[in-house]
Amino acid sequence: MVEGFSRFLKDGKRDYYKILRYHFLAGIANSPEFRDVTHWCIFPSSGTELNPDMMEFKESVRCLMGSRIPKTLQGSDKNNLLLRVHSVQKSHRTNASERIRNGASKHFESIIINPEYNDKKWNVKDKVVCVLDDYLTHGNSFESARNLLKAAGAKKVICVSLGTFKNIYRYQEYKLSGDFYHVNGFEYEKLSSCTKSGKFDEEARTEVRKLYDIFNEM
Repeated sequence: MVEGFSRFLKDGKRDYYKILRYHFLAGIANSPEFRDVTHWCIFPSSGTELNPDMMEFKESVRCLMGSRIPKTLQGSDKNNLLLRVHSVQKSHRTNASERIRNGASKHFESIIINPEYNDKKWNVKDKVVCVLDDYLTHGNSFESARNLLKAAGAKKVICVSLGTFKNIYRYQEYKLSGDFYHVNGFEYEKLSSCTKSGKFDEEARTEVRKLYDIFNEM
């Protein structure tokens, strides 16, 4: 089951697609943690194109929770709060020590906030944002998104990963200043970093497996 999950997220295999989607949506809808979220987005993959499967996840939960997007982005292939303006090397092709050394800095020169959100009605100032990603390794993607969105004025940033390799999360603090909506529009300086340990829900795998068995019997 876990191998199927990994194949779906990383290689486009869809064996568990519906199962993961329903499990994900139920978890979000039943958690009070997400009721104040106004902005839903995915963390962009290494290329400039947005992952269509993750975008479908995002749009499903956004619509379920009643969150809106700018009219200019409806039907657009750039319908996301965060955009990558140029490709970077895929994380799994970089060795662990280098990923840890580079930290969130890797993403700051290629990630921006979508310019369509740069107005009073849609910007993230004093808003709660939820960032979705497929897999969590060390947390560099989430930390770049969290620092960027907080610097832009977000009240709270919630990061949700559909899977994890159970590595130690590396919490990082950066000082960012400038224009977060344009390429090379802002500067960044790393202030500190530390490791964080969390609690894993081991029962989640069993829940997904049971859902998979139920759907196979239908």
